[in-house]
Amino acid sequence: MKLLTKIYIITVIIYLILGMVLVLSSANSQVLFKSHLLKIFMAGGVFVLFLIVPYNKFYSISKPLMFGIVFLLLLTLIFGERYNGATRWLNLWIISIQPSELAKLGLIFHLSAMIIRKGDRFRELDKGYLFAVIWIAVTSLLVIIQPNVSTTIMILLVGFSMLYIGGSKLKHLFVTGFLAVTSIGLAILVAFPHALKRLTEESDQARQAIIALGSGGFFGLGAGQSRQSDYFIPEPYGDFIYAILGEEYGFLGAATILISYFLLFAIGMIIAKKARDKYGQLLAFGISMMVITNAFVHIAVTLGLTPTTGVTLPFISFGGTSMMVFAAGAGILMNIAVLGRKNLKVTLEPA
Repeated sequence: MKLLTKIYIITVIIYLILGMVLVLSSANSQVLFKSHLLKIFMAGGVFVLFLIVPYNKFYSISKPLMFGIVFLLLLTLIFGERYNGATRWLNLWIISIQPSELAKLGLIFHLSAMIIRKGDRFRELDKGYLFAVIWIAVTSLLVIIQPNVSTTIMILLVGFSMLYIGGSKLKHLFVTGFLAVTSIGLAILVAFPHALKRLTEESDQARQAIIALGSGGFFGLGAGQSRQSDYFIPEPYGDFIYAILGEEYGFLGAATILISYFLLFAIGMIIAKKARDKYGQLLAFGISMMVITNAFVHIAVTLGLTPTTGVTLPFISFGGTSMMVFAAGAGILMNIAVLGRKNLKVTLEPA
């Protein structure tokens, strides 16, 4: 376990260094680069905080934490900053945050706690399972009407996968999963025509991203030599940073990063298996799913496999709230691994 945690941390550090290089290369702005460095510094503090605070402390505060996030999502809809047709950012004067990113991690905390509290009752529709689904539904609804279809889909994927791991009956998962997919489909058709257009038409961004990946060849053009980041791909340091990675470091670099995310996921699964309690297992699984889902959707968009959507590449893309969320997740994972390695007894405080 000690070796695996070292591999995880070293991999994340490599991501952060690579992200700095790519942001500097693609942003062509010292201001943005300095902002990115500040966010990495803050993410380091968040990582340490979630590493040293025992993960079981979050068990008793998961519900108020989730209520707080729902409140922030509501504030975002009312007072949020509108950008590119969506209201996803909430300006808190000192900083701006993206509550939908916080919702992903907050829901993992709360679903894990609910599954533990309900025990065997969680398998019953009206005594356990339905309450968890309501939290997923409320969170997804508040995110999709921003509109933010991609994050909604990730919330549903992570949420329902946790319900499955938590012991839900397959018939319950099938019915509610079908209703969720149908609801999103109707929302795209009726309320969000821009999302439907993305499903049916290839965007210029996606075409330029594929050109960037192709022009990199096997070994790439070299660090700082990206051509597509100059006016062809809007904000390449964020939602399309994987394209810049492929252009500058080639197929070899892009494939290595893709494989490394699966490595992180595998380590996360081992940590989950060896966790001292079921709460730690659920947290480790949910966080690992969050990271791999985010990475997969980002890379799929860049490769033109899914519609263009605003999703960051974990630990690499420019983005403050997402960087903090992934740093917190990594800290919790290492926390679970350390307690498991030391064979310490973990007790859950009453909720």
